[in-house]
Amino acid sequence: MDIIFSGIPEKAHVDLKRWAQITIEKWQYNLVKKKLIYSGDLLRSFEASVFSDAKGDYALISFAFKYYMRMLDMGVGSGVTFDDAKMGRTGRRNTKKVFLRTFYSELYRLSELISEKYATNSAFAIINEISDSRND
Repeated sequence: MDIIFSGIPEKAHVDLKRWAQITIEKWQYNLVKKKLIYSGDLLRSFEASVFSDAKGDYALISFAFKYYMRMLDMGVGSGVTFDDAKMGRTGRRNTKKVFLRTFYSELYRLSELISEKYATNSAFAIINEISDSRND
């Protein structure tokens, strides 16, 4: 899973690696909380990488994990199809909300962090511009 940001000046970067690590920790917490640890392979499979271009105005956050977590989230697998899950014909298999809800809430939080950085940098730019014009 990849998240791409563009047009972010280097001064406005938030700690994307730390955000990615927090997101992974929350996914792992969800798995432990819902007692979905069978072999530990899923917990150990999480990885995140952050890449940016030379200018620093392009960032790519890449997550890797066993696709099995998505199946848990959708309530599918072991003969239960997505259509069965949508119709409520899951038998013993229920959805375990461990992925999407956390991912979207963390993505929203990241957008808040980036917005704060933009707002702060913009405010400083305006203040500096005003003070420069007064000094002229």
